[in-house]
Amino acid sequence: MKQLLPVLIVVIVAALAAMMLVGTVFYVRPDLLGVVPPAAPVDSAAHAGAARDSVAGPHAAPVMQEGEDSTHVAESHVVSPADSLMGVVTAALMRSDSLSERLRQVMENNRAVVAATDSARGAQRTAMAKVLEAMDPASAARILADFPDEDVKHVVLSIKKKQAAKILAALQPDRAARIMR
Repeated sequence: MKQLLPVLIVVIVAALAAMMLVGTVFYVRPDLLGVVPPAAPVDSAAHAGAARDSVAGPHAAPVMQEGEDSTHVAESHVVSPADSLMGVVTAALMRSDSLSERLRQVMENNRAVVAATDSARGAQRTAMAKVLEAMDPASAARILADFPDEDVKHVVLSIKKKQAAKILAALQPDRAARIMR
């Protein structure tokens, strides 16, 4: 589980980054999807609005021209693509922050579970070592023959030196050498 956690984190972060990149590319270049927004009809009012925006900026207050009513001016004010893109990026960052916070909580819970498991496993190893210490060294060596080297090492380090030496002597020499490293 400990080995899988960093891989899981990298995969989640990479997926989020890829989704944000693809979304941004398709937002900026909708023609890549084959969807092209319809062209606005060219008329003098639209052309005048574009000229006004280029001088005053897209966020300038709309100016009514002679003969225009207020509904026409409200319709001509459009949010710039940069503002929309910023909103999309901000929303994506907020989602990313939310996901990373949830991931952080899961990781903390995982650490607590691993610590509790390690503690219980350590207590179990210590109890097993006491039982093996009371046994005949040859019998203990036969039992430990099927145990992983790390467990055998823990047993050997937690019992009396004389009994540990007798058990190691009863094991195969190459395995006893591996355990003592």
